[in-house]
Amino acid sequence: MAPREGYDEPVDVPACVPSAVEAAVAEAVRQGRLWLLNGPASFQGEPLPAGVLTAAATLRAPLDPLPVQRLMADAVPDAWTSDEATVLALSVALAGQEGRPLPWTVLRRAIDDAIASRWLETTPGSDAWPCDVAGAAAVVLRPVAFERSSVTPKAAESRAAYTCSAVLDPAALQDLIDALPDIVKSAAGVPLEFRLDVALGDGGKDVAADTVASIDDLLREVNPDLRLKR
Repeated sequence: MAPREGYDEPVDVPACVPSAVEAAVAEAVRQGRLWLLNGPASFQGEPLPAGVLTAAATLRAPLDPLPVQRLMADAVPDAWTSDEATVLALSVALAGQEGRPLPWTVLRRAIDDAIASRWLETTPGSDAWPCDVAGAAAVVLRPVAFERSSVTPKAAESRAAYTCSAVLDPAALQDLIDALPDIVKSAAGVPLEFRLDVALGDGGKDVAADTVASIDDLLREVNPDLRLKR
C-alpha cells in the first residue's frame, strides 16, 4: 500500500526470482554496502563463499572502521597475555564484546592501521602479516615500545639497504600517512623505519610560547623523544 492524500492505494510489486535477490545481496556485501551474518560467518567488503547466503542469514548496515584503540590491552584484556595477543585472540575477544563475529575485513583494516601508525607490531617469532583467517592464530602482535623503536639516525643509516629524505610540509606528510598502509603491505617481512625531524617557525621571528608548548605536548604523545628545541 502506498499512502496518498487521505487514503492508501494498492501498489503492485513486480515478482523477482530468488536468484536475482541473492545476486544483488551478494554484490552489496562484496562492495561493503551491507554486512552479512549467518552463525559464525561474518562478511563485509569481500565476496561471499558458496553456501553462506541462506534464509537464516541476516543483513545489517555496514560496520564503521574499527579504531586502533579497540585492539589494545585496556580495551580487550581477554585477548592479551604477557603483553602479546594473536590476531585470532583479538577476533574472539572483539566478537565477545560485540555479541557477534566481526567481518575479517574490518579487523584486518584495524590491524593494518595499528601497524602503520606504530601502535602495534608483530613479534620476532610471529608469522607474517597480512594473512588470511586461517593464519590468524600464528600472527602475534605486541605494542610498539619507544625504546625498541628509538635509534640514532647514524645507526639506522648504517644498517639500511635503501634510504631517502625529503622536506615535507603538513599536506605532503598527510599524503605519506594516507599511503602508509600500502607501504607497510609492500614491505611485509622487510625492516621499515621512518626518521622524523620537526621544524617549527622560519627562524626569523619568535613563535608564541603557548604555540610551542601545545605542539610539543602533541608530539610527545607520539614519542617522548620528539621535543622541540631551539
